[in-house]
Amino acid sequence: MIYKLSRNEDTQIQERYDRAMAELRDFFSLNWSTKPPKVFLVKDRADINDLYGKETEGWLVAWAEEKTIYLLEKENYEKESTHRYD
Repeated sequence: MIYKLSRNEDTQIQERYDRAMAELRDFFSLNWSTKPPKVFLVKDRADINDLYGKETEGWLVAWAEEKTIYLLEKENYEKESTHRYD
C-alpha cells in the first residue's frame, strides 16, 4: 500500500501535542529536541486496518509504534469509531 503524506495545520492537536511533550519533559526529564515523536492523522478505518496490519475493532482510534503516533482524523471520528469526539 502506498500513502500520500502532507502537513496538517490542526492547531487543536498541535496544542495538545505541545502540552503533552512539555509534561513528559518535566516529569521524566526527557529532552525531545532531536527526533521527537511524529503524529500521523489517519483518514478512515480502512487506512487504520492497512497501517495496523489487521482488521481492527471500532474502539481502536489511536496507537503508537516506537516514535510514531497514529490518530484517526477528528472529521471521521464518530463515523469510523465507536467513540464520540470531545
